[in-house]
Amino acid sequence: MPRPQGLTPPKGPKDADKFQRVASKITNNPKFTEALRDLDTPQAREEAAKDAKSYFKKKGIEIPDEADVEFIEGSIYVRICCWGYCLVFYSA
Repeated sequence: MPRPQGLTPPKGPKDADKFQRVASKITNNPKFTEALRDLDTPQAREEAAKDAKSYFKKKGIEIPDEADVEFIEGSIYVRICCWGYCLVFYSA
């Protein structure tokens, strides 16, 4: 799988700490779980395919401006990357 555009290698422990805080905030947000479930609908898939970052922000999930967010149709595949690290959610 290609490396997401804009993904830069981590610069040190501070990037890891920032990413861990953001990842925890995203994954512990019930709205994020709901947004992932919504991707079972064609309308949500279409919206996420056009602009995944906007899709999640619209659902009330705080995504850093520096983050790259990717949604791949077929199976549900969501990748959120920032500061050299990625969260990946995949459902076959």
